[in-house]
Amino acid sequence: MGYLLVVAILVILVILVIFVLSATMLLVGSLLGLLFSITTFQGALITILVALGALLAFLLGYVGRIGEDVSHALAYLQEEDEADEEDEDDEEYPPLRLAPDRREGKPVSRNAPCPCGSGKKYKRCCLGREGFPEE
Repeated sequence: MGYLLVVAILVILVILVIFVLSATMLLVGSLLGLLFSITTFQGALITILVALGALLAFLLGYVGRIGEDVSHALAYLQEEDEADEEDEDDEEYPPLRLAPDRREGKPVSRNAPCPCGSGKKYKRCCLGREGFPEE
């Protein structure tokens, strides 16, 4: 029951706003009709177009300010990236380890755990690879 009451109040408010806007447009239109040789309807249309133009100008100005803020933020981030790239050139990174350490020496039995540390049996993991002693 509460939702229905809220919806009814919102509908009534929307109708009142539309009525007030229409009455205002007609009043301004009739004033324009007194000043210029136009009808009340034409004056109301002119008023609506002027109001829409002002609203559009406001929105475009707001969007323009957002665009400027975004461009300043992107320029700042680009400057930070360039500074980071300059700092990275000075650092030396250790070489990547592409393969696990392999032990040299005595042969490994096929069913023993693989010396690479994978936890698998040697025959299922590194048997036959280079660098590992075979039986």
